[in-house]
Amino acid sequence: MNRTQASAVASVEIRQAGSGDRDAIRDFLAALSPRTNYLRFFTTASPTTAAMLRILTGVGDNVDAVVAAEKETIIGHAMAVEKGGPRGTDTVEIGVVVTDARQGGGIGSALVRTLTARAKARGATSVAMDVLAENRQVLDMIENHWPGARRDNSTACVTIHARLPQHKEGQKGDGPFSGRRLGRRPWDSGRRGQRRPTQQPAAGVSVGRSRDLSGCSP
Repeated sequence: MNRTQASAVASVEIRQAGSGDRDAIRDFLAALSPRTNYLRFFTTASPTTAAMLRILTGVGDNVDAVVAAEKETIIGHAMAVEKGGPRGTDTVEIGVVVTDARQGGGIGSALVRTLTARAKARGATSVAMDVLAENRQVLDMIENHWPGARRDNSTACVTIHARLPQHKEGQKGDGPFSGRRLGRRPWDSGRRGQRRPTQQPAAGVSVGRSRDLSGCSP
């Protein structure tokens, strides 16, 4: 994160989302431009149904949602959905979006950093993301931070699988997207150490896995 980005996020709090954020998240999503909405949700329709808002507020045993807030206004949202993987691995499927006016300022990276730190604290070992092939900015960012990630290409989408770095005790750093930590420590709240079931579908997002909205996966 450069100095300009650090200055841009200095007043931003990243915290766990909850049911009390429902209206604020709905307003945040409704204010996204059609282009940003499409890149995230693979559709221009805003996902403000009651069922989707329930998922986006983090309600669900295997859903973790965080928001970036500035003066009580939500300007970014990210979520992770946990899925069991082969040979005992645990994968989180992530998605992130930042309000149009604040994109490119480091908020998205801070949200990803928080999600991955929280996931690692719960025992996750890998991350999966679906990105539209035309979303070059995000693909370049991922390539920069996870150069060894596996990419599965389709006509419209790129599915990315990356291992989360496992630090030894006492080793510093959060791996990809590491930098200035915002808000409270990601493991201060939530359900640390609990293993979550996998029944809840992931929200379809442009940087994340797609299940109940159109995306890379059927």
